[in-house]
Order: sequence, then C-alpha cells, then structure tokens
Amino acid sequence: MFRSECITTLAFSLHDGRVKKKEELSELQKREAIIELPSLSEYVSFIFNFQTALTGPVNFYSDYLAFIDGVHVVRTKDGKEPSAVGASMRKLAESILYLLIIAQFGATYPPELIAEKE
Repeated sequence: MFRSECITTLAFSLHDGRVKKKEELSELQKREAIIELPSLSEYVSFIFNFQTALTGPVNFYSDYLAFIDGVHVVRTKDGKEPSAVGASMRKLAESILYLLIIAQFGATYPPELIAEKE
C-alpha cells in the first residue's frame, strides 16, 4: 500500500514539474515539483527506503532527497556534522538497561498476568 502511495506522490510531483505551468501550481506544488526524472537506483531507493519500509509516513521525493543529502542536519559550532556515536551509545545503554530489567523481573511478572483469558 505504501509503495503505491510513494509511486503516486512521485508521479504527481513529476507531473507538476514537467507538465504544468508554474502559474497553475500552489506553493506546495512548486516546492515539491520535480523537473528531472530520477535514475533507476534513485527511484528504487526512494520506493524502498527505510523511513517508509513498513508503516510510513509517505514522504515527497524532494524531502527524501533532502534527507539523503543531509540538508536538515544541524551542524556544530565549528561547522562540522555531529557524530552519531553519542546517540548510538545512549540507545545501546538504554537497551541494555531494559534487557536487565526484563531479565530481573520477567519471571516475577509472567505474560499470563496481563493476558486476557478467553
């Protein structure tokens, strides 16, 4: 379902960029219009990207390109891209904490305690 939505948004963006006149477009259509056809690899990577792999939301192709190019990345004070190591280590620590909580208290609170009896 999400694949067809991705294909449809790409088709409308291409139509807006290649067929319609700029005077006929709304501000959103002007921003999302695509003039150039994406290559096969760009097309496939847009259709099967991780952001919309299972649940969505569907993104416009221009938003996807901005994500790939890193346009929205907030740079540090010295102009460099921030490292993902700190955020990754924090997520790893949280995962280990939750694993320890489940290992410690999992036997005390079995799933049958919260499951509905049918």
